[in-house]
Amino acid sequence: MGFVDVSPPTAGLIGSLAASLMYGLNIVAFFTCMYVLLRRRAGGNGVPWFIFCAAVVQFIVSTIHIGNCWRQMLEAFIWDAGSPGASFVYFVEEPAKFTEVINKALVFVESFLTDSILVWRAYIVWGRNIYICVAPVSRTLPTPFNFLAFS
Repeated sequence: MGFVDVSPPTAGLIGSLAASLMYGLNIVAFFTCMYVLLRRRAGGNGVPWFIFCAAVVQFIVSTIHIGNCWRQMLEAFIWDAGSPGASFVYFVEEPAKFTEVINKALVFVESFLTDSILVWRAYIVWGRNIYICVAPVSRTLPTPFNFLAFS
């Protein structure tokens, strides 16, 4: 079986469904993380503030992202569905809609936060050795430029 062309509206629906499923897993992971950070470590060394803040910020950003994905689906298939092919026009002929720009910006923020956490963890795990962070930082710093170039 060869490749099958998928229309942009179908791809948008499938992408939003997949994002929603991943968001469900994200909810479970977030609350498990908060439980471990706040309950289990309460008697120990205390809560690592960087990990706590990063988890909360990432959860907020992913919540905004999934809400924006569903906003796009409402716009494309419900609110702008007055004429045949309106969803196709929404996804193809108007790619610079505000919701699309927000989605791309949120993906950038999520990616940059995740990469930054990885660099910080490498720094801590390797005994606060700054040289171990050179390669990951050289990969993380160009992220804003990649976002601007390929958006």
